[in-house]
Amino acid sequence: MYVSVINDCRDENARGRIIARVGACFNAPVSFIGVGSDKEAAGNLIDVLDAYGSSEGVILCNVAPRNGSERKWGNGTPFCHFSIGKVKLFVSFSGQTLSLISRFKLVTSVSIFDYQESLEKMRASGYISEAQYRESAHTQFRSFDFLPFVAGYICAGNTLPSKTVEISQETDPSDFIWWVDNFGNCKSTILVDTSFGERVTELNTNKGVLPFYRHLSEVPDGTLAVVIGSSGFGDQWFLEIVQQGKSAAQVLKVSSGEVFSLN
Repeated sequence: MYVSVINDCRDENARGRIIARVGACFNAPVSFIGVGSDKEAAGNLIDVLDAYGSSEGVILCNVAPRNGSERKWGNGTPFCHFSIGKVKLFVSFSGQTLSLISRFKLVTSVSIFDYQESLEKMRASGYISEAQYRESAHTQFRSFDFLPFVAGYICAGNTLPSKTVEISQETDPSDFIWWVDNFGNCKSTILVDTSFGERVTELNTNKGVLPFYRHLSEVPDGTLAVVIGSSGFGDQWFLEIVQQGKSAAQVLKVSSGEVFSLN
């Protein structure tokens, strides 16, 4: 089994500590993707889930700001649990993190953990020590002090107090750029329309009318275009904005999280 972490606590100290804690809880290899927002998390969640295919795995995903509207949750958004195929997912509930999971209709509801009751049950069972319980009860670093324990406990065949909640109410139907890669290619949430066929040669977008190519290799040098990207789930792929030999993000002056839509 393999474990993947998607987290906005992504500096070297946080990354190293989270990987060590998760590895200790699962005694398994751990990969880490650092993200800057819930929208970046949403796309990476789909990509990592797709990478597992039919294999068994675990994904721990947490993006939990404490400011603005997220103050309603107190010490960060609650965590939820659900399974897709052989992959068990433990994800922060609020914001857009689950928006693409919902769009792909992979699940319609999730189980939200009761934070305090979950800690008490893990302590009573001996899964965490008294010292770990006290630390976890008041921590601001839940990606280290809570989520790995909860995931490890559930994956060991145990249960924790939770309630079932529909996720459709937490999603935003608008399309956006969810990732800018190191080449400056912009991954969007727009799925390839099967009606495009071979006849479609351009797309009218909120960034202007852009030529459309099915493959990156077909885009002429220096041309800004939309292509069928490498990210998605199963046989459903996201569109990407690219500029052959240059950074599309720099040319358009865009970054992840910005709206990108078809008109």
